[in-house]
Amino acid sequence: MAFKTNVSLATEYERLKALARHLRTQCVRHKGTVHLPVIVSDLLPLLIETSSRFASLPSGMADFARTQESDVTYDVAAEFLAMKAAVDDLKATLISGIPQDGSGYILDRQIDVDGVVTNRALTAQQITALGTKLDAVIATIEG
Repeated sequence: MAFKTNVSLATEYERLKALARHLRTQCVRHKGTVHLPVIVSDLLPLLIETSSRFASLPSGMADFARTQESDVTYDVAAEFLAMKAAVDDLKATLISGIPQDGSGYILDRQIDVDGVVTNRALTAQQITALGTKLDAVIATIEG
């Protein structure tokens, strides 16, 4: 027989809560971020990880969460789905808004004739849209 590596609901619930707290912190931190490389290297990978980890709730998690939170009205599945939807919406917005060349390479920096490299900045419209999407994610996670 092999060593069992199953994860308890308690452990998984704490992991999901920790990831949600980290995501909320990063979304607050990135409000007003204008430089594309920061978004591409910091925020986008976190959204991809979160979306993957939030693909589905483990069996029995809804009942477990209600018990842990001492709230029989807590609908963890609905809250979870709302959070995942906001994350996926933000991720899709970022991916579609990141300038790319025809091969999909990210155009996040510019070099001038003197060799000076500058980070590409988001436009005011993009910053506003990003802020709205970040707020949507933040609103789904209790602070």
